[in-house]
Amino acid sequence: MIMTDLQLLDYFDIPNALFQFETPLSVGASCSFDVRWSGPVTDRSPVTAPTGSSGELVLSQATMNWSARNAQGFNFVSDPNGTTSVFAQLGHVSNGVFFSDHR
Repeated sequence: MIMTDLQLLDYFDIPNALFQFETPLSVGASCSFDVRWSGPVTDRSPVTAPTGSSGELVLSQATMNWSARNAQGFNFVSDPNGTTSVFAQLGHVSNGVFFSDHR
């Protein structure tokens, strides 16, 4: 999954993103990322919860590169060699009007 210069808002921290009490509330920002999943698949799990959901998730590994910057000049770039996850899940989940019970 690759995204380049995704436009978003930076709320600075999780409490402000949830409760919106800081001034300024947010500033413009952008991020770019590259996530690559790879084998081996170490687990396959059906999705059964919450009720009204179905699908399958596979457990594997992923390597990620990430960068972000905001309008105030903050800039972050992950290690250029990529960051390897402890675990990565990839799959499909259906719920709501898309729910189909495949069990």
